Amino acid sequence: METSFESERTLKLLRDIRCRAFLWPLCCMILMVWSMPDVRAEPASQGWSPPDKTPESVFKSAGKDLSNIGHAAGTPDFWRSALLIGGVSLVSAIADKPLDRFAVNHGNNGSMPGVERVGNALPFVAIAYSATMFLSSDTDSKPARTAYSALAAGGVGAVSALGLKYMVGRARPSAGQGSASFTPVSTNNGDTSWPSGHTTVMWAVITPYAKAYDAPWLYGVAAVTNVARVAGRNHWFSDTVAGSLLGYAIGNFMWESHQSNYHGAEWMIMPNRVVVNWRFD
Repeated sequence: METSFESERTLKLLRDIRCRAFLWPLCCMILMVWSMPDVRAEPASQGWSPPDKTPESVFKSAGKDLSNIGHAAGTPDFWRSALLIGGVSLVSAIADKPLDRFAVNHGNNGSMPGVERVGNALPFVAIAYSATMFLSSDTDSKPARTAYSALAAGGVGAVSALGLKYMVGRARPSAGQGSASFTPVSTNNGDTSWPSGHTTVMWAVITPYAKAYDAPWLYGVAAVTNVARVAGRNHWFSDTVAGSLLGYAIGNFMWESHQSNYHGAEWMIMPNRVVVNWRFD
């Protein structure tokens, strides 16, 4: 009877250690996200309004978003954020091997397989929810504007992550080549490790909602995807850190750019007068 009690206490201690092993780096990562500088879009001279439901309007708005991103790439904030993402990712690589060993030993134990399934599905759930809200809400409503920002951020995040994968070419943990295996700029890099595409998309989609509804707890939901990608040995921990920071920066940029002058003054300069329209929600 005493041996059984000791065994139960030992198992409980191991579960607590396993939980903390994943939680401490994620908590540090979320704190780093909150402290990173915002990448802001330049205010639009004519304000911004969400597209209607026609493909032509959506493509037109998407073109404006891409133009805004191009302009932002020439600003100091953009490059400062890029350097920060790279630097934090490099520092977080210290935890890559220990957490991968932990995933090998405990990734299939207890509730971790369930967490992995949920975390892998969350980006697709978030995208589906955003698409539903955009299509079912009034064009000028807050849910529609936020959903469009989330969808735009998710699309840019997916393309950005794929492009960086091709450029960096880091081997996944499951490949067995180690965390320092890179094949930069190779045509075979579509399924490589850095950054995590799932994590980038998840954080990009969730950030406009966290900003619009003042709900920072949503970042905790997004962090489940980080846990899933590390626990399943799909990514190194630093891959998910880079994905989180990249996704946050993209989501914040889209949300900020779509707020520019929407609630406030719109200026129109004509040959003989200046007209100011003030828009309210």
